[in-house]
Amino acid sequence: MPPPTNKNLVYLLKNGIVRQNWQPLSLYNLTRVPRVNRSRTIYQQKFTAKKLTRKYHGEKLTTQQWKNLFKHSLASVVPMTTGQLAESDGSQYGAGRGSGANGRVPGKERERELQETPYMLQTYAPLERRLDMAVFRAMFASSAIQARQFVVHGFVEVNGQKMKYPQYLLNPGDMFSVSLPKILFATGQPKAQHGRVRNSHREKKLQEKLGDAYISPKQRREQNRIRFNLPPKDPYHTYSALAKGENPQSINYGAGKKGDSPERIRQRGLEAMNKKKVEEKHIKKIKGEDTSAAVSEEGVDVEKEVAEFEASDDAAAEAGERKVAKKKTGGKEWWNDENLPKDYDPDVPYRTPWKPRNFLSAFAFIPKYLEVNHNTGHAIYLRHPVARPGQSEVPTPFDHETHRLAYNWWLRSGR
Repeated sequence: MPPPTNKNLVYLLKNGIVRQNWQPLSLYNLTRVPRVNRSRTIYQQKFTAKKLTRKYHGEKLTTQQWKNLFKHSLASVVPMTTGQLAESDGSQYGAGRGSGANGRVPGKERERELQETPYMLQTYAPLERRLDMAVFRAMFASSAIQARQFVVHGFVEVNGQKMKYPQYLLNPGDMFSVSLPKILFATGQPKAQHGRVRNSHREKKLQEKLGDAYISPKQRREQNRIRFNLPPKDPYHTYSALAKGENPQSINYGAGKKGDSPERIRQRGLEAMNKKKVEEKHIKKIKGEDTSAAVSEEGVDVEKEVAEFEASDDAAAEAGERKVAKKKTGGKEWWNDENLPKDYDPDVPYRTPWKPRNFLSAFAFIPKYLEVNHNTGHAIYLRHPVARPGQSEVPTPFDHETHRLAYNWWLRSGR
């Protein structure tokens, strides 16, 4: 894999900056998250912590937009049994927050030492209420920016109503959903490109290694066309072949659209041949000015040959059935239609059969404040994220000390 040449990627790689996406670069930077230099002044430490955390939390929000969401209070809970709830109201569990207590909680029967509650990790908890952030946390999008795009383009609904505002704040109990094709596109691998070289660096290395035996991508595509007997990029050649008494199936033709399989390319060519305008135009061209004649100069009945060829070709019939099936379903929910193939669908932008995108497993987790169903593309915002003894429900790659310094910065320069 060649090193990145994009200036932004080089900057992220050099400084170890983590972004809210599923890219391999973010996965690599998670192993070397930068820390705050404690030898600097307090002001410099707080400024650095603010700078680092804001590049991950709300990277597309302006400073003023974040200040409007920032809250001084940090939500937290302490798990208590029914017996403890009957004995006290839980106020003793707050000891130590500025009171100078050593963190040990007195009890009637025994004393137990509580785990430290990471309150400072709740600094950016208000951002988790945003609709675009909830879509990303629910694994309906591969990045926070893509989640925002889904919302703005109208692919997200909240409580059954289309919501186009990514800054919309969810309330406990709200249900949001994303279009299933968009979820499959965001979480699946991209469609493969047949006969196209996706890595120019690898192609250059291959040329240096093979020397005279190297075959260019254009020559390889030409060999694949001959091998698969692909239909024409320009279907008009078929009529010329029929007029000359040749078999169109024995002729090597061009390719179709990007990402098409050989079978689909052939179907596209056959569908194009069935168009009435194309047929009339090129029959006239073969016959010359005399459009009333039924036989061309070579003595071949063009209309008869075209009819026999279309009737005898199984792929044309299959393409026609596919076109009718797609018309019935309106191009939606192809996976539920019995008439449509399940192994490959050329009309979707993701790979079929569907496969999860690379490095997805490293980012596959659902926060506790969300209840998600990926089979239907729905999720429920159960409650606001809180901090518990030993953990916080706000996902973040930074430690408690970094968030403490960032919280002190926003506490001083807040609204």
